[in-house]
Amino acid sequence: MILSLFTIVCLIQFPGGCNSQLIYTQLNLSSLPSIESDLVFINQTADSMYQSLRNDDNDGVTKITLHKGINDVKETLTYDLEDGLIFWCDVYNNAIMKMDVTNNIVTKIYDGISDRIGGIAVDWVANNVYWADWSYNWIMMSDYDGKYHHVVDKTGHSEPIGIAVDPINGKLYWADWKPIPRIESATLMGENRTILVSGDDILGLPYGLTLDLSIRRLYWTDVYEEALYSIDLDGIPGQMEIKLEYDEGGLYFPFFITLNKDYFFISEHEYEYIMILPRDNATYVNAAFLSTSPKIPMGVDYMDVTKQPPHNNICAVDNGGCDQLCISTATNHCLCTAGYVMTDNGTCVEDTHLIEGHRVLIADSVEICSAPVNLASIQDLSGTLNCFLNATVTGSFDYDFQQEMLYAYVPSDQAIKTVRLREGETFKVLHGDIQGVGGIALDWISSALYWTETTTNRVMVSTTQGLHKSIIANVNSPLAIAVHPLKGYLFWGAGGANPCIERSTLSGRHRIKLVIDDIIDPVAMVIDYNHDRLYWVDNGQNLIESIGVDGIFRTFVYASYGGRFGGIAVFQDFLIWTETDYRKLVFYNHDKDAIEKRFSMPDPPGPVRVYDEEIQPKFNGTNPCSYAVCFGLCVPYNGVGDCVCGIDDGNCTRDVYCPRQIEHASVHDDCDPRQGANCSYTCDVGFQPTSNKRLICTETGDWDISDNTLCVFGVSTEYFMLIGSPQAIHYVDLTSSTPTAVTLPIEDLVYVLGFDYSYGDNMIYLTDLFLETVSRVSLDGQNAEVMVDSNLLYPDGIEVDSRNGKVYWVDSDTDLLEVINLDGTGRRPLVVYDLDEPRALVLDEHNQVLYWTDWGFDAKVEKVNVDGTEREVVASQGMSHPLGLALDSKEGRLYWCDSTLDVLESCYTNGTDRKILYRLEPEQACYGLALTDDYIYYTDYVGVKVHRLNRTTFTSENFLPDLQTEDTLDIKIYRKPSATTSSPSTSTPPISTTPPIMAKTTTSAPSTSTPSISTTPPIMAKTTTSPPSTSTPLIMETTTVTKTTRGREETTTEMGQETTMTMGLTTSENTKSTGVAKPSKPGSPVGDEDAKALIGIGVGSLVLSALIVILASVYFCRRRTRQDKYDIRGIEPPVFYNVDGDRVRGVSNPVYDNMESFHNTESFNFESSGEQPITPAADTNVEKAAIS
Repeated sequence: MILSLFTIVCLIQFPGGCNSQLIYTQLNLSSLPSIESDLVFINQTADSMYQSLRNDDNDGVTKITLHKGINDVKETLTYDLEDGLIFWCDVYNNAIMKMDVTNNIVTKIYDGISDRIGGIAVDWVANNVYWADWSYNWIMMSDYDGKYHHVVDKTGHSEPIGIAVDPINGKLYWADWKPIPRIESATLMGENRTILVSGDDILGLPYGLTLDLSIRRLYWTDVYEEALYSIDLDGIPGQMEIKLEYDEGGLYFPFFITLNKDYFFISEHEYEYIMILPRDNATYVNAAFLSTSPKIPMGVDYMDVTKQPPHNNICAVDNGGCDQLCISTATNHCLCTAGYVMTDNGTCVEDTHLIEGHRVLIADSVEICSAPVNLASIQDLSGTLNCFLNATVTGSFDYDFQQEMLYAYVPSDQAIKTVRLREGETFKVLHGDIQGVGGIALDWISSALYWTETTTNRVMVSTTQGLHKSIIANVNSPLAIAVHPLKGYLFWGAGGANPCIERSTLSGRHRIKLVIDDIIDPVAMVIDYNHDRLYWVDNGQNLIESIGVDGIFRTFVYASYGGRFGGIAVFQDFLIWTETDYRKLVFYNHDKDAIEKRFSMPDPPGPVRVYDEEIQPKFNGTNPCSYAVCFGLCVPYNGVGDCVCGIDDGNCTRDVYCPRQIEHASVHDDCDPRQGANCSYTCDVGFQPTSNKRLICTETGDWDISDNTLCVFGVSTEYFMLIGSPQAIHYVDLTSSTPTAVTLPIEDLVYVLGFDYSYGDNMIYLTDLFLETVSRVSLDGQNAEVMVDSNLLYPDGIEVDSRNGKVYWVDSDTDLLEVINLDGTGRRPLVVYDLDEPRALVLDEHNQVLYWTDWGFDAKVEKVNVDGTEREVVASQGMSHPLGLALDSKEGRLYWCDSTLDVLESCYTNGTDRKILYRLEPEQACYGLALTDDYIYYTDYVGVKVHRLNRTTFTSENFLPDLQTEDTLDIKIYRKPSATTSSPSTSTPPISTTPPIMAKTTTSAPSTSTPSISTTPPIMAKTTTSPPSTSTPLIMETTTVTKTTRGREETTTEMGQETTMTMGLTTSENTKSTGVAKPSKPGSPVGDEDAKALIGIGVGSLVLSALIVILASVYFCRRRTRQDKYDIRGIEPPVFYNVDGDRVRGVSNPVYDNMESFHNTESFNFESSGEQPITPAADTNVEKAAIS
């Protein structure tokens, strides 16, 4: 028998040898602010370890620390048994590390991973290591020494996670979560990608992957389903039968998994143990638990020679004849590292391209330079900035990746020039005699170059060879420009007297102004093609904002304190921009909503682009210009070739087209909308045609019927639902057998939080956070009127009493409940004391009582008469963030949902018979709540969904799977009252005789009734498989919780475990006061279902917000502690920074003036890794000489 190098070392170091060879990493946060991370080895057979743990003998397991690191985070890990090597991802130091167990030497083999690495695996035959990075959305590889590295695949990934390698069959496996969860495979070179299984109906959030090569089976953990699954790799892709291996509890956040022939080993972050399951009988009863507490288990792997069998593939001898990287595949097995290309004879030579891809291009006042796209994750910055082009570029530049061409405006020559990005190439003039260019954008599909001329006030276009130069539009002070060839859109920004952002077709037809308010100087813009969003920088307001390419959902991104922006770019999860006055290059992480890093540049930076083929995706369809007859420049338009006639194109004629998409309607696809066409059309859902007349396209390119009168809004108010989002309100007809959401045509909504509809005047009443108003408007968007626009800070829930002519609302910053008459008179506060964070408001119109939720320090549900008398606390204990509230007037019951505890509760309006009805999935976050006789509806602002819960069976479903909205906030349901409607019952609800566990407090007029918790077992979303003993009744637990927030310390009693929160740091002590002891397994402090009710559990509640970035690969799966109102509502407040990246207060801003006066800047989650100077590489002059 051939012994592996690791086994030989074990025999030398440990007399008994290395038996089990289980290795894992663990994170120690008890030593904060420093962090300790260990690599641990178990010197014990798997059977012996399992039996010891089953006998509650955790100390009987021999743990040996192979490596202890200070201020590093060893996340996932892997090994090569024969070579005696262990690899891990250090997400704290952004590096792939290697440890040689023969000498305990640890070396860095790759610098530049993000802090979101989803998996690592080795090809032990070819000596390569692979990892998945879901910030940069790529899969990378490196040789064992780190000398060569290569991006294996970066196309179509959103959040690649989990990775497994099969070098015997030359296969790579990984999971991805978006846009739909799936598990894929490819060759080890990233070719022949195949989806094995997909769909959110069969997959939740697959995470850790592992292989059993002996039976060709792939296993994975699912964080959402809290389970373990597998598939047979010999099945048919897309039709593979998924086998459920385990889902019986104890896995709250199961991440990484490994196996041997007898056992599964799963690292469970939340409960701080490694679960060991017998593969032949994987049940909770048979599970053993290797506790790592108080340390958090991270990666886990099992070292066994049967898992890495020897194999003589082509790479096994002389590196397969490859110069650099050899891949375990049958053919085309050689790859070159970044900066090299492969010749026809298979050797790697230095790339003559000046830019090899995956680079950020930055133009300054002297030259154009490039840096790696993952610069924000690189620790050693030496040589990362390569300057290659002597040219003073202002305004903008762009490139054609496939043609390797750069296009730039050189002001000293007053010309747009082009150059091939190869050594020895020189600039050529494309268009001369241009005195000013604001922006340049390239359509790489049609080979069209667009630019704005600031002195002639024109938007221009030509071919990339400079032919057919044409005027697209006459615009006052045009500046930035961007093109979306895949959508057929052209965008530009204008300054001057009427600043705006406009959109047109690629030929300049059908101009639409997308942004006209609160904009001054849009000097640069970029399109995120993956998410169809347009970003721009406004130097007049020092803002960065975005909007959908369809013109909806305008969103604030970032505000700086003074100083000009130079340019903006986008790559995967990052926005990248330059700050000219402060000489900064900034990387902003979308997922974290925070600046990742800021770099000091040697010269003031200006325009910036990301140079990568992913930025210019290939067009797989047929370009209609390929068969169109045109004597000018041809660009696609509505499926046909549209001819743009140049200034000097004498024989060119241009057809007249009318738009297919018109306001609230669309022309049928079978119609060619040229001049004279007679076309039929269909109104959008919710709109009705005003005529049965067909449309005729006139010579002006307009239809013969005005867009404004073609279709009018008309919906039934018999029985309907309204769903709120920040900038829109959606209507759903509940009498329809196929409910569909229709966006109401209401304009000028900025951030709507609360709304209510009144049958009395057929108006919607709204509260707008950013406008700080209470207003009303008709369903069709007409008759808009502002009722209140003063002394509001955070207006939220709102209710209308049509019968008595009153409007009520709450404000969570003024801490008031106010009332005003429908005619706008008589405004006065109704409740002024002891309000903290009031949110949802409900009116019992018959009994004239108001109910509201308050998610402040003492979370509760309260009520008061509409005249301000008899205020009472309905329910308070065991709450965290009650957001949604609804009233069933027939039953006399209140319903609310808690977005942190993930529970739906109910009680009578006097507080009695309180019970938990349903537990939400941990990744859901309930915001709004509405009732019908048969269903409970709630909005999920994290998943952006509306869920419908059957009130009898308590089964849940996605009610509107096709809902298109930015967010889902409040929700309400309305049914037109009939003349014979009987009044709701006012009889006193029964009071349960169950002994109470919650004490009731009253603000005024306390009730003498005693609330209690129903003994009816809660109806759960999932069945639990770790139930307590049948002889032991479940009793709801209470916990004393000390909260220190905003300088105040308060103690409350909650259901769950003890949690101490101090300035954003939360520690979980598992200290409970219970009436009955609960059964638990070794290493498991609580049963599975009980754990779901705990408050603030998990890594997320242990770590300072500054350290969350370290565990970012798991952060969004966590149940988050939503202490800040912006976090709770998903709102992105304006944040102001100075040049050093520090938050500043009291900053005046034209758009967000007055916001800083009341928003608590201490709550903003701003993370900055500091500034680092970035200097050019040593051989910069050589590169510049080659192309100057």
